Amino acid sequence: MENALFSPLIQVDLKAGGDTPEARAKIADIMDDQINRGFRHLIDEALDAENREVIQTDRDSHAVLQRLTYATGASLAVAIVLGLGSLLRLRRRLNEPLEGLMQGTLAVASGDLSYRMPVTGHDEFSRIASGFNQMADELHQHRCRSEGVQSSLELQVGERTEQLRLANEALSRADQARRQFFADISHELRTPLTVIRGESQFALRGADKGPDVYKDALRRIVDQADQLGRLVDDLLFIARADAGAPRMERTAVALERLLRQVCADAQTLASDKAIHIELQVEVADAVVSGDQGRLRQLFLILLDNAVRYSRAGSEVSVWMGPDPRGVAVRVRDTGAGIPPEELDLVFARFYRGSNALAGHTEGLGLGLPVAKAIAEAHGGEICAQSAVDQGTAITVHLPMVGRLRVAA
Repeated sequence: MENALFSPLIQVDLKAGGDTPEARAKIADIMDDQINRGFRHLIDEALDAENREVIQTDRDSHAVLQRLTYATGASLAVAIVLGLGSLLRLRRRLNEPLEGLMQGTLAVASGDLSYRMPVTGHDEFSRIASGFNQMADELHQHRCRSEGVQSSLELQVGERTEQLRLANEALSRADQARRQFFADISHELRTPLTVIRGESQFALRGADKGPDVYKDALRRIVDQADQLGRLVDDLLFIARADAGAPRMERTAVALERLLRQVCADAQTLASDKAIHIELQVEVADAVVSGDQGRLRQLFLILLDNAVRYSRAGSEVSVWMGPDPRGVAVRVRDTGAGIPPEELDLVFARFYRGSNALAGHTEGLGLGLPVAKAIAEAHGGEICAQSAVDQGTAITVHLPMVGRLRVAA
């Protein structure tokens, strides 16, 4: 460095001028000038180098800035695209449950409670869907209960209406029956009373008559009085049976023995028409608790009707057999039968069917009503089955108290 600073010019000056203060001062000035020039040159070179570095750094920074700008723009574009995609997916995720909820709301509002929203997860919309479905279930159950209650009420109203209609019809029939009853009973009572009055007046009118004439008149009076007594007795029994207080003397009755006696008595009536009465017993020694006289009257009524309405030379069958309620007795004839529309009326008082009226003018129409009252008074029941031109079967069901042999 020192050799570089001390140029040949300084060396010449030292040789020429010697070592004097002036020479040294001059040399110092020269050296300062040399040094300043050298430093300036070095500083300029350093500044130039620094400027070049700054310029290069600035270029590098600009390049990096451009790259960062491009990268930021690309990242922003990607972020925007991803954000839009996320927004679209979020919109679809929001729209589907919202549309389902709207459809469900419209369906429920229109009355369709069968609509259910799908539950696909555990998020808020799934909880909303579960709540909506639960609400729809409760509404459906409430509607079912309401419809059930309404149907039940309608059914009860219908039943009550039908009961009222039937009650009104029954009242109308009862009133008509009452009117008809009084008309019929007046007619039936008038006939024997008229005969009794007429025979009495005949016996009392005019000159004295012989004993035979008086006896005939008295016999006819007694017959009509007996008929009148039977009519009144039957009416009283029916009335008491309807009131639940029939008068009966209950004993243990051997039903088979009673039926054989009744069939033997009825066979006498059937002989005039050459009708045979056949008895078939499948329950031997059946015992019922009842009034033997009334039970005899019951079966005589059935056999009398069967013989009366059967064809000549035919057969009337009597069957006694087991029954879930005790014992059953069925009397079957081969007569004209009863039309289906009249079958429910055969046990009505004073009712006589069209076939009965066409073939037989006698009879009051009290036989089967009395038979029904007797059967029911013994805790049983009576029913009829018939077909036109094929005959009629009347079946009596009675409770059985035992199968011991007892004296009739």
